[in-house]
Amino acid sequence: MARFGGVGLSAHWLRADEAVLWARIRADGRYPEAAPDGRYLMDKFPARTVRYQELLLAELAALGREPLDAGDGRSVEGLADIVAGAVTGAG
Repeated sequence: MARFGGVGLSAHWLRADEAVLWARIRADGRYPEAAPDGRYLMDKFPARTVRYQELLLAELAALGREPLDAGDGRSVEGLADIVAGAVTGAG
């Protein structure tokens, strides 16, 4: 994470609760139908994802920035609207 400046530049981090991350990974990976090796990977990946998010959120806080909420139930279009609003200053 680094500070940067300039006209027309912005960076935004989407965040979601740990339970949402786990549920999305398992749903998109079709956990119930996955082979044991696939389920093993899906069990390990969220832990890494959560840890990475924790580190990035700490960096954002140190920079005085807030993440954008990508919480449960938001559609892709809804997330796109949130990001567009943040980028244009309308959100």
